[in-house]
Amino acid sequence: MKRKKTVVFIDGENFRHKLDEVVAYKGKHLRDYDQHSVDVRKLITSALPYKYIQEWRYYASRLREYKEFPDTLKQSQKLIEKQRLFKTYLEQSGVSVIMAGNVRPHEIWKNRKRSIIFQEKGVDVRLAVDMLSYAYNKKMQRAILCSSDSDLQPVVHELRAMGIQVVYVAFAINPNKGMIYTSNEVYDIKNTDVIHILEGK
Repeated sequence: MKRKKTVVFIDGENFRHKLDEVVAYKGKHLRDYDQHSVDVRKLITSALPYKYIQEWRYYASRLREYKEFPDTLKQSQKLIEKQRLFKTYLEQSGVSVIMAGNVRPHEIWKNRKRSIIFQEKGVDVRLAVDMLSYAYNKKMQRAILCSSDSDLQPVVHELRAMGIQVVYVAFAINPNKGMIYTSNEVYDIKNTDVIHILEGK
């Protein structure tokens, strides 16, 4: 039986937010874990029955040095270095890293406490374009999507209409119901698997 050409598409920002959700809910002892040292392939394959995956693609926004606020320069420099190391780690493990979109710092005030958060924009657009391009150019028969972004539902509909099998890999914590109903197959990354992998087990 001929194997289906299978490609994994990972929305990096969404992936990292889900990791934070699991840690906040189940692994508070890991609250200081480093997102940039997570074994992405191991975590995703823990949920999948497929042994043969031909290509892995991880989407992230390119960072730059930000000087909009007094304390953003040092924060952005640290994030840039972590992203550089993570990109190298992913590429060494066979994952292609696609830099898309941009990041903007935002000043947040909560309970009179100020903090700076960095938000990514544009990654989902590039991911959607690439998925459609792979389908139109017959570069895949199965797309494994690791993102709970509902904006990608129209892309999933289009891929299925083209005969592409779409597999949604969801984190067991708060999966996207729309993506569940839209995709051909759904597999969950269990909270316990997340914690074990973050603990290095």
